[in-house]
Amino acid sequence: MKILTIVAFLFAICCAAGEELKSPDGQYEIEYDSSDPGKSGVRFKNAKTGKVLRDSFVNIPNHTFFHEIAWSQDSRYLAVIEGKTESMMEVAVFAFSPDSVEEVRLPDYRLNLLGRRLLVEGGRYHSVGELRWDERFLIFRCKGQWSDGPGDPNIDRDNWYHFEVSLAFVGRVGPAVPRLAAVAAFEPEKEDE
Repeated sequence: MKILTIVAFLFAICCAAGEELKSPDGQYEIEYDSSDPGKSGVRFKNAKTGKVLRDSFVNIPNHTFFHEIAWSQDSRYLAVIEGKTESMMEVAVFAFSPDSVEEVRLPDYRLNLLGRRLLVEGGRYHSVGELRWDERFLIFRCKGQWSDGPGDPNIDRDNWYHFEVSLAFVGRVGPAVPRLAAVAAFEPEKEDE
């Protein structure tokens, strides 16, 4: 598990345009390209046949890009943190089969967070990080604003939430339907002022 997290981190730092990152079983690979300012995205391929399973390249400057990635240990899922900026990021998961890649619909964990304060929408800042797999669970941390306010958590700490989210991927045949397994608050380390 730690190796996959390290691989995801290294992918974000050192993968140049056109470089590929293979799944743990070597059956799939992703190719990330952000070399052209007017085009960015990811190509998902079957590594054995070379067939492109999904091409998410877009011709929009500064479009969504991947901040972190993590393969599940069984290579069935690729989890990514995507977003235009570090203050507006979201988790996406892709299910792999030999002939296709489909985005998996995730439970609305943010609504679960906001519901704790009887809110249906939060502030403009919401980000996620520390993406990792533990067996059939996808785990990540998120932080954001309960309502719009200063963008610095040190100015108004009570307006910011910090939670660790765990999604369970159950099912052995076909893509699993993820379930919200746990949402737990955590105390963040004090951010630099």
